Amino acid sequence: MGSRTLQGTLTVRVLAIAGLALALALGTSLGVTIRALERADTDAAREQVNHVLRTLAMERAEGDPYPLALKEVLEETDLEGAAVAIVDDAGPVHRGAVRFPDGLLHVAPGTCASGRDARGSLFRVCAEHLGDVTVIAGFDVERHATLASDLGRVTLALVVVTLALLVLAVHFALRRPLRSLAALVGWAESVAERAPMPPPPLAETEELQRLSASFATLVRRLLDALDRERSTAAHIAHELRTPLTTIIAELENIPASPESDAAVPRIRQDVARLSRVIDAVLVLSRPEGDQAGSVVVNVADVARELAESATKVDAPDEALVEGDAELVRMALENLLDNARKYSGHAAVRLTISREGSQDDARVRVAVEDDGPGLPVADRTRMFDRHWRGVSDRGGSGLGLALVAAVAQRHAGEVRAECGEGGRGLIVAFTVGPLVGWHVEEPRA
Repeated sequence: MGSRTLQGTLTVRVLAIAGLALALALGTSLGVTIRALERADTDAAREQVNHVLRTLAMERAEGDPYPLALKEVLEETDLEGAAVAIVDDAGPVHRGAVRFPDGLLHVAPGTCASGRDARGSLFRVCAEHLGDVTVIAGFDVERHATLASDLGRVTLALVVVTLALLVLAVHFALRRPLRSLAALVGWAESVAERAPMPPPPLAETEELQRLSASFATLVRRLLDALDRERSTAAHIAHELRTPLTTIIAELENIPASPESDAAVPRIRQDVARLSRVIDAVLVLSRPEGDQAGSVVVNVADVARELAESATKVDAPDEALVEGDAELVRMALENLLDNARKYSGHAAVRLTISREGSQDDARVRVAVEDDGPGLPVADRTRMFDRHWRGVSDRGGSGLGLALVAAVAQRHAGEVRAECGEGGRGLIVAFTVGPLVGWHVEEPRA
């Protein structure tokens, strides 16, 4: 799931809370109204039943014959617009002018029920028993059902309109504070990309002003400390260059002897390792945006040049990228040295391939060895500065960090994965952009 903006998140949460509260309030009001209408209909139906029972009892008490008493009761009820049915225990049904559904003739005495007639009108009736008759009386309550339906639609429309207005209110309420926050985020991103640090944007709220000032102070301190560290590292590396050059020259002038023939090669190896460490320090001390000497580099030629006899190379004739030739060479040289260290006498495989889309293609340089490999946890740390494996007793911990820095300066990345069959390690880095790729067709 994708991330949302702060304004979107706040808007969704406000709408969710407000919408739930509004729906609950209006829904409760609607439910109470509908319940009140139903109770009023039931009370009216009960009152009508009781009225019919009282009238019938009065007519019978005056000595009217039963048929005449029924007729007078039904005629009086017709004037009130009520639906009435009087059911004899013997079975005959005497109806008023307003007829309700036949299904409601079976309502048990002492209860109430609802039903629709053939035209779809809703009736609410109640039944009571008196002597040898059962009186069922009620009213057409279709208008109340229609009113409840209309109230439901009005309530839904009111919720929708209120939420729409709430969206606009939240949008305008949050726009100015979040605009200041967005400006602060943009400023922080420009600082993170190593752009010259601009002044922080002006915030419109006290909290954002304090956050902006505190963050600016922190960033300045960090950048100053980083600049001092880079400057110190570069200065030390440059200072080491002079005595290192002197040592190399002195080695060339040492007279041949059994002792010197044994010691000089070892000293030269140590000097070469020290030289690579100095080169790594100089590269890592550069600002990330500083890429000197951008030219077109044939990575395939660099790979073939650095490969030794025990290295198998799979590369095209041309794999051209735009970048710093010396940095690319140093990165590949460090990868090969690392693979040879752990592969022993086994062959090292060097593969040059291309990856990415046609518009964003890069060159992938992969070196595979048959060494013991590394656990997954170590593969995520091996490109950190000064990290060394458990079995690495002589390394500086800068070689693979240099590879990562070179890849980053060329819009690429580094990866490490287990070799084929779970044996060894494949370490790869990408550089770009790719400006040319050519594989010569074999001759017939």
